Amino acid sequence: KIDFSSSDNFMGMAMDFSLSQKNGYLSAYTTYTYGMTDGLKYLKGCYMHWMQSVQRISSIHAVVPVDKRTAFLELTVKLRTTVDDMEFNDTCNNIVSEFPDARKWLIWWLQPDVRSMICVNGSIMKRSLRFHVCRTSNAIESFHRVFNTLIK
Repeated sequence: KIDFSSSDNFMGMAMDFSLSQKNGYLSAYTTYTYGMTDGLKYLKGCYMHWMQSVQRISSIHAVVPVDKRTAFLELTVKLRTTVDDMEFNDTCNNIVSEFPDARKWLIWWLQPDVRSMICVNGSIMKRSLRFHVCRTSNAIESFHRVFNTLIK
């Protein structure tokens, strides 16, 4: 059993945005904390998976024209890092208005659980985890492979 009563005992976990992986973690968290349901505050989204998604969508020229790619990338940085609600909403609106075909992509990233794992705005993540320098690593990727195998 992990003692979650002290913030020093468990820093958190960086993982990709797999629904099965998140649900497996939350199930284990609830089991081992005897019913606690605040497990999302211990999850940090993998920065590399976020950037892969950004690079993938920005390389589809029908969605993000070549001459607007830099503007799109700047908006995604702002989306991930801004704290202010108005600035966050303006950024979302700018992405949708300037890149309407990216709307479904943006909606997926704005799901509350997903958003909390990667965006500062609206995050319920523990502050110490949110600002921790670890964003991803080979060890984390290896752990995810094993973790996914166990929960499937």
